[in-house]
Formats: sequence, C-alpha cells, structure tokens
Amino acid sequence: MSLELKVVDNVCVIVLDDTLGKQNVEAFTQLFRNEVRENGMRNFICDARHLRFLDTAGLSGLMACLKLAVEQEGDLRLAHMGDEPLLIFQTTNADKVLRIYESVAAALTSYQHES
Repeated sequence: MSLELKVVDNVCVIVLDDTLGKQNVEAFTQLFRNEVRENGMRNFICDARHLRFLDTAGLSGLMACLKLAVEQEGDLRLAHMGDEPLLIFQTTNADKVLRIYESVAAALTSYQHES
C-alpha cells in the first residue's frame, strides 16, 4: 500500500489508494496510529479521490481510526468520496458518523471554523 501523507494547517491529509479492504487496512490503520502516537496528530482528512473499492474491513478500519482521533480530542473527515464507496457509507449509515466533504479544501475549512 502506497499512501501519500501531508500536513496542512496542523491537519494530517492521507490520500487513499484505489482500494481499502482486508488486504491493506492494517497498513492504513498502522500509519494512522503512528501519526497519532509518534507525531501527535489529532485531526485527519482522508482524501478518497482514488478510492474505488471499500469493503467492511476498510470501513471498520476507518471507524477504528475515527475512534482513535476522537480519543485524542480530534476528528477524522473524508473528502472526494466517489459514488461506489459513498453507497457503502450510506447503506451502513456510516455517513452519519464520519463527515464527508466535496473536497479537501472544504474539509480543511471545516476544521478552521471550529478553531
């Protein structure tokens, strides 16, 4: 799994691959945990512009990362969600738990408005 990671305005932006599922969710969650524990990050955005496939393991991984962020008084938000992954979120009502934005810029702005 090759994830791009950058920090913008004290928010960690993770660009997801085309797949987040049982074959690679552990690498994603480990990267997330490392950013929290080693770098003190609390607020995250997952840029899903490339995400085409999401299974229940991937969804569970995102929820576990959200829980970790919230425990650190932070949050995890999603941006650029495509139609197929979005359907998974809507079907499971995960879109009621994780905030989804049209763009990374919109998600970043949402953090700024809470400051």
